[in-house]
Amino acid sequence: MTTVFLDPVGCPDAAFTARMVSSAPGVRLRVLSWRPQKPAPGGRILFVPGWASAVQGWVPVLRQLVCRWPVDYVETREKVSAEFDGSLTASMFALPAMAADLVIVAKALAMEPAETVVIGSSLGATVLLEAMKESRFNPRAGFLIAPTCSFRFPPLTRAVLALPSASYHLLKHAVLYYLEHFRVDVEHEPEQMQRYRDTLLTAEPERLKLSAQAVHGYSVWRGLKTVHVPIAVAHADTDKLHTSSDARRLVRLLPRGVDLRCPSNRHMHSADIVKDLVRFATALEASL
Repeated sequence: MTTVFLDPVGCPDAAFTARMVSSAPGVRLRVLSWRPQKPAPGGRILFVPGWASAVQGWVPVLRQLVCRWPVDYVETREKVSAEFDGSLTASMFALPAMAADLVIVAKALAMEPAETVVIGSSLGATVLLEAMKESRFNPRAGFLIAPTCSFRFPPLTRAVLALPSASYHLLKHAVLYYLEHFRVDVEHEPEQMQRYRDTLLTAEPERLKLSAQAVHGYSVWRGLKTVHVPIAVAHADTDKLHTSSDARRLVRLLPRGVDLRCPSNRHMHSADIVKDLVRFATALEASL
């Protein structure tokens, strides 16, 4: 089903559409798609953003992508755009359920896995990894930006998560306090903190709470040996939320992992990261 949604990127050389795609019984996800007039070689891109993140935060990156390649940007279940029939439970936001969504959506979009490059950030990168385990989804390559390898919240945040959704005002500020004081380098990466602030202050309360409950305690490590897709893992030492030590461990455990160290979190959310993607894809083609 096509929906009315203004193009957030505004590339004059790419046609834009937005639609709702059924990913499971009673669940529909919004997919934003761009089709350039003259696509460059390299296939198609499936882009999965991070937890509750807004598309506006990715405009600098998307602007570089959509004018070159066909791009489908999938908003996962916890986003305010998702549609559900019936009541919500925490289990509906578990990583395996969200990973299964991507497999179904890719089929619904008629994506040919061998011609698709997947890009994911933070939670979106983690969901992509989960989808690729046991060969459930085998794209041509993966490009993961600061994947979240484990989810563990401090006691204060866990206590707030036990409160009713009406207490979201407390929840969002508890999470923001946790991020600002424990997981984000506010002095050197103020843009990162601002993105999280914008995300949390506009997120849907019940979904934010349920998704946080669902992912707490999850770690990505099990089953990585079954992911046989070439995957670049972009990370930055200045990013305290997604630690470089976890990223390097991830690269070691992935059979075809590539370590991509970036100068900053700012770099990973700018047009410069597309240059890294092109270099990775070029090197991959040369090795075939």
